[in-house]
Amino acid sequence: MGRDLIRTFADDWVAGLTDLTPQVHQAASLIRAGHAAKTRRLLPAERVYPLPRELEDPLSAGV
Repeated sequence: MGRDLIRTFADDWVAGLTDLTPQVHQAASLIRAGHAAKTRRLLPAERVYPLPRELEDPLSAGV
């Protein structure tokens, strides 16, 4: 079961990978220099993913 689950995850669930190492290094340099607000432009925008209604209540109850 474990190997099948890993294969399913890798093949079906992962939509893409992006190496953000250069942006993170640059962001860290900006933060150290006192320019934390400028780091936002270097990082990807957060996205809200749709959630089935039946999962909303159980998940928000744990908050």
